[in-house]
Formats: sequence, structure tokens, C-alpha cells
Amino acid sequence: MPFIDSDQTFALSAAIMVIVAFGLWAESRSWGQKFGGPLILLAIAMAASNFGIIPYSAPIYGTVAGVLVPMAIPLLLMRADFKTIFSESGPMLIAFLVATAATVAGAFVGAWLIDMGPLEPQIAGTITSSYIGGSLNFVATAEAVGIKDSSIYVASLSADAVGAVIFLILLMSMPAIGFVRDWLPSKFIGKKGVQLCRRQRLHPKPTRSRSGSAARQPGWQSALSSAP
Repeated sequence: MPFIDSDQTFALSAAIMVIVAFGLWAESRSWGQKFGGPLILLAIAMAASNFGIIPYSAPIYGTVAGVLVPMAIPLLLMRADFKTIFSESGPMLIAFLVATAATVAGAFVGAWLIDMGPLEPQIAGTITSSYIGGSLNFVATAEAVGIKDSSIYVASLSADAVGAVIFLILLMSMPAIGFVRDWLPSKFIGKKGVQLCRRQRLHPKPTRSRSGSAARQPGWQSALSSAP
């Protein structure tokens, strides 16, 4: 019998709030940002249930999954400012769209190579959304496609976390690869990057002011001077 029984709604709700509060606090720390809030919350909840602190199932869990989570998803979308995203993202948006298309294509290839059972479309779509938008996308997509089985949910999230670690290791090792530095020079890494940074400082690109005349000033100063 767990320390907090399934019919102790008030005490179980307090325990859930404490776990969520810890997850929010963890996301403000560097170590928490590496794993993501949802993964930390699930790990704590799994540990609490297996150590007999909270029950495996309770009516309050159904209320959270059936009422609070569907309410939270549109609230997250309402915070997105699409005008700012399209106006200020620039080349980053193009890179993101290319990466998104490659992720979707990789998901199709992975689903073709690996049999994930009867819930293959739901699992593939959920993991794909996570690699595009992070752990919040995983939770929202899993709710949208109807992944209710907790074992499949946790297994998918664990596979997503392992893949994310491998991906981040490869991503962090890319600056150490010679042909990557030559193909994508950075002003922070490598000899070519330093030379590129010096050329930009010595010969900045001319920008036009409101009157149309060319002004040789950094881009951020031009943006400030042209702001209303």
C-alpha cells in the first residue's frame, strides 16, 4: 500500500504540485535544460510510485490527463508570436525548415526499417515532433494521437531521450571536424572563422538608412537607427 492512497485526492494533488514545481525549478538550471522538464517529471513520478510514495493509478491522474493537459496545449500555442518569428528569424527559419523536412524524412525511413507494432504511426509521429520542437511537443503530440498506455508512453520517451543524447553528442563534436569548420566557417571557431570576423570588422557591408543613402555601420546600429 502506498504512502498516499489513490482516494486521498487532496494529498495526491499536493504531491503532484510538488513534483511539477521541482520540474519547473529544474528547467531553470543548466543540468535540467539538458534533459527537459517532462522527462524529469516522469522520472520523479516513476520513482515515487515504485518506492511506494504515490499510487500507480488514481482518479486524479485521469483528471490531469483528460482536463488539464488539453487545456495547457492551446495556452502554450497562444504564447507564440508568429509575426515576430517570421520577421526576425531570417536564415535561422530556413535552416529550421530544412532540418524539419530532414527529420520527417528520417522518421519515414525509420518506420519503414523498424516495426514498432500497431501504434507505429502514433509513436513515430510523437518522437518526430519531439525532435522538431522538444519535450513539450512530445507530451502534446502523445495526447493528440491518443497514446494512453503508460508503458508505451514511457518506452517512447526513453527512446527519445537516448536518441537525443546521441544526437547532442554528435552535434557538439561537429566543430572539431575539419571539413565541417571549412564548409561552415564560424567567427568563433578556427583560423578561417577568425579571418572572416576580421574582414567583417574591417570591411562591413554598407547598409541603407531611411533616406536611401549608404551608411557603413554595423547591422545592429542600422536597425536601431531605422527603428520608429
